[in-house]
Amino acid sequence: MNNDLIQLELFIAKLLRKGVIVAGALILIGWIFSVKFGQNIYEKFHTYQEISLKHSLSALWLAKSWSYLISYAGLIVLISLPILRVIATGFIFLKQRNYPLLLLVLAVLSGLILSIALGFAI
Repeated sequence: MNNDLIQLELFIAKLLRKGVIVAGALILIGWIFSVKFGQNIYEKFHTYQEISLKHSLSALWLAKSWSYLISYAGLIVLISLPILRVIATGFIFLKQRNYPLLLLVLAVLSGLILSIALGFAI
């Protein structure tokens, strides 16, 4: 492994570490700002309503509910980190001209994208 690849791996590791810290901080900040003392926090959960992510985010945006939007931003950052790692690994294998492992990375990336697409009712 040459020095460029080692530097790229180190950059990816630092990026993922910082990404987890940023995501955790966003989620924590959103949760802290969403706490309303003196109210029953379970009151709005007495009935379940299935709402798509798109409608949920647009309703939060229109209501200017920044605390929940910040929490969602943290979740989006957290979900995107494994995808970023797989893409970066693909670039490493492409640079090494290791095409069988590159095909495996593309299969994993396809699986991740498919699981996200099937998991959300957008």
